[in-house]
Amino acid sequence: MVRGRTSHGSMQSRVNVRIDTDLKTAGDAALAAAGFTPTQAVRMLWSLAVRYQDEPEKLRAMLHASSKR
Repeated sequence: MVRGRTSHGSMQSRVNVRIDTDLKTAGDAALAAAGFTPTQAVRMLWSLAVRYQDEPEKLRAMLHASSKR
């Protein structure tokens, strides 16, 4: 993980993830069709995790439900 400051002075971290090439290609296309970048999607996932940090069962259920589609 790489950390640095933005031009606004807030801290940011970089996340490096290994993912199957075909899954990434298909996911990037699906995100683009929905109007999102991969970075935006990861930020939304992390925000969701924070929102449900006191309710891990709900977070787990949401993530499991989305992976079964």
